[in-house]
Amino acid sequence: MSTPELEAFFAPGTAGKLFSLLYCPPTNSTVRGAVMYLAPFAEEMNKGRRMAALQARAWANAGWFVLQQDSFGCGDSAGEFADATWAVWLADALRAAHWLTARTGHRPVLWGARAGALLACAMAHQDALLRQLLFWHPVASGKLLLQQLLRLKVAGNLFAAESGGASTRQWRMHWETGQSVEVAGYEWSSALALAIEARALVAPTSAGQLGWLELSGSQAHDLSPAAQAAVSAWRAAGWAVDARPVLGSAFWQVVEIVEVPELIQHSTQMLENLPAVDL
Repeated sequence: MSTPELEAFFAPGTAGKLFSLLYCPPTNSTVRGAVMYLAPFAEEMNKGRRMAALQARAWANAGWFVLQQDSFGCGDSAGEFADATWAVWLADALRAAHWLTARTGHRPVLWGARAGALLACAMAHQDALLRQLLFWHPVASGKLLLQQLLRLKVAGNLFAAESGGASTRQWRMHWETGQSVEVAGYEWSSALALAIEARALVAPTSAGQLGWLELSGSQAHDLSPAAQAAVSAWRAAGWAVDARPVLGSAFWQVVEIVEVPELIQHSTQMLENLPAVDL
């Protein structure tokens, strides 16, 4: 099998340069289309890098361009996480999608992993031409994400004398009063946290195609009730949804780096069933 070509570069962003990787189909292969990755946030992004790279290579070998770009304040891009804002992330992601369209001649499939699905969904609401989405075990809402973060904060401070036994509600008051909260080494500003809290996976009014993959640690027979309800809402909005449970570990939260081959197989199959969207 030929090896995909890889281009690494820094792209201009709203607040600073953004580290980018473009996986290109092997020379002389048939180009199917383009994909843009919207990564999880904070430590989940780091834990997911291995799976994201494996998936990007698999798609490139199948004829897809795949763009992975670290958001401002994340990874190898400019800025600190404490200075990141939702508005900057969204503006930069839309700019990258337009660049990828011009570079490849194909409008990209938006591939959102975990909370990255919230950003992909926001992009689809902003740009009616972005109507092909793929979600990896998406976070249903920003409110749920913040609840999980604050539970992690409380759990991490159980043995810290200076924490004073603060509850999730008390920590959330920090955001409500404009203060930052540090969770697992990441400084979550009030502006970013409250902006994310307002986001949810609500289907855009003009329909498109959505792939939804949910991981299960046990033999998967069906989606979770929450995922089933969300998928039903997208279908009711007119979207064609291919939703599948996948057997595999939650790679974004385990200590060791793990691979989930079945997730890559299902994702690759889903893109094979999507029509390429040309200019």
